[in-house]
Amino acid sequence: MISLDELLTMSGLSRKSDWFEALKLNTAALGCDGVLFAFKPNSSTDNNQAIILSDYPAEWRKKYDTEDYAQIDPVVAHCFTSTVPIVWFDNIYTSVQQLNFREEAKNHGLMQGVSLPVHGAGGQVGMLSARLEAIPERQLKYHLARTLPSLTLIRDYAVDTLLKLIGNEEAEEPVALTNRELEVLKWSAFGKTTWEIARILSCSEANINYHFSKVRTKFNVGSRRMAIVKALQTGVLEF
Repeated sequence: MISLDELLTMSGLSRKSDWFEALKLNTAALGCDGVLFAFKPNSSTDNNQAIILSDYPAEWRKKYDTEDYAQIDPVVAHCFTSTVPIVWFDNIYTSVQQLNFREEAKNHGLMQGVSLPVHGAGGQVGMLSARLEAIPERQLKYHLARTLPSLTLIRDYAVDTLLKLIGNEEAEEPVALTNRELEVLKWSAFGKTTWEIARILSCSEANINYHFSKVRTKFNVGSRRMAIVKALQTGVLEF
């Protein structure tokens, strides 16, 4: 079992690296010999924007990302659509691509383990995956039955503490806009259309749309109006 004191080691930290070290210690206490925590704002966000903290072999992580294995990994598909844990049994890999993927994973030392889906209150999705290579195969089911409640607790506490850590980071690192991005945002806040802003700044509408696209990306929002709201809230835009 995991204790409250052990869980608390993941709270109040200011760096993701320290948070991940605490997560590793907590999972190691349950017999896990490797861990990966993946997290993104919502299911439609591109996977390359996810936060991924892992102590898996670096060569495997590089190959996984380069080959875009997330698109064929059944564990990823499961964690995005389910709330129950999934054990890395051979029978979850069914297509030829998945079977080849499974063999490559084994060749890099990822043979057995479990993944717990992450679903945050704000729509965030991801997973906590734990390697269990040191557990004899015949004892795996018994070990999981004994430790899954604690792993679930660690997963839930990890989500909460990581969200707070990310929130603190965002508060400490305000969005930096270029002068032209500030100009187009200011004129939009005054109610000007793309056509009007283009005439005011003597450039094309395509150019104005490009700057708005950059602004939305920096604020991680889907509309100009929300970008203006965030810019005002954070003091980036002032009148």
